[in-house]
Amino acid sequence: MQTAADLVARGLERADLGGDVQSLIVGCLIAGRLNLTQGDIGAAEYYLEKARPLVENAQFHHWLGRFHRLQTELWLTQDSLRTAVNWSDRILQDDSLAKRPQNEITYMAVARILLVKGDSAALQQALTLLEKLEQRAGSEGRTAVQIEALALQALTYQKRGDDAKA
Repeated sequence: MQTAADLVARGLERADLGGDVQSLIVGCLIAGRLNLTQGDIGAAEYYLEKARPLVENAQFHHWLGRFHRLQTELWLTQDSLRTAVNWSDRILQDDSLAKRPQNEITYMAVARILLVKGDSAALQQALTLLEKLEQRAGSEGRTAVQIEALALQALTYQKRGDDAKA
């Protein structure tokens, strides 16, 4: 892991020197995930907050989903379920996101929150969302998205107590 962290740090230095906003976003998100994996929540928060203005102000909307994924993972690690649920409710009410395929990762983050929330309505909502994502990804040949959606569906069915479907 230290080699990965060192390489990300060097990449961030170079991206910063060169003013490469997209590489800064990618580096911050990777550094955040690495730190979260290592249990360093403070460092993960630092990189998430460093990426926030870059993602919000740049024209790289395809990175927004990955930003949301890291934010969700952080909230769930910190047991900030209320914050996560409030965010997911806002996302589900925003119809404009549904029209953009790059937001699939955001919707999977929402599904994870619904899964953790765990009540019957939330689990059904997660399944509905994940089935749509899986079908669309499958029909368009995006296997990675399809696999992640199927894995989340299995976890949702398991949480509902339906081990056969899981």
